[in-house]
Amino acid sequence: MNDTLNHFCRELQHGNQRLFNQLFADYYVNLCRFAYTYLKDNDTSEEIVQEVFINLWEQRDRLTINTSIRSFLYTSVKNRALNHIRNSKTRLHHEDEFAQEQASKVGHIINFCEREELSHLIDTAVAELPEQCRTIFDLSRNQNLTYNEIAQQLNISPKTVENQMGIALKKLRAKLSPYLSSIIAFF
Repeated sequence: MNDTLNHFCRELQHGNQRLFNQLFADYYVNLCRFAYTYLKDNDTSEEIVQEVFINLWEQRDRLTINTSIRSFLYTSVKNRALNHIRNSKTRLHHEDEFAQEQASKVGHIINFCEREELSHLIDTAVAELPEQCRTIFDLSRNQNLTYNEIAQQLNISPKTVENQMGIALKKLRAKLSPYLSSIIAFF
């Protein structure tokens, strides 16, 4: 993998635009989704991801990547998103802070696991949630609905949505925690 990474960096340093365009096509959408978990704003998420790619291209002659390109991109997006939040002095509600913490943990897992393996673990854990928790989790995370929108759609109170999300996240954290421990122990 290290030879592949070195080859990739050399190609970018030499201005291989086709490789850069392929990298953009492969990662742009998922990086925007990842940035959205921090920013909760589609336009800002897209701007952050575009800035990462612009910076990657502009700094390609000084490019040093010690991990996989995927980890590099996700870490860059995460750092820019966190800087954006800090610079704009956005105060997030307690639920958003908890969501950021979870997104950060998922971001760390992504650095160590193949996307397919992680996706399978999460899908399995989500499938094991009670029906209402699973429905609310899906509406929140996959359809990006707010708690109020979920409450209206399901004809329940926003507080019930909040409680069910708390239950879902607690169960998911408990289900996925053995994998986090293994990863930490390995390093």
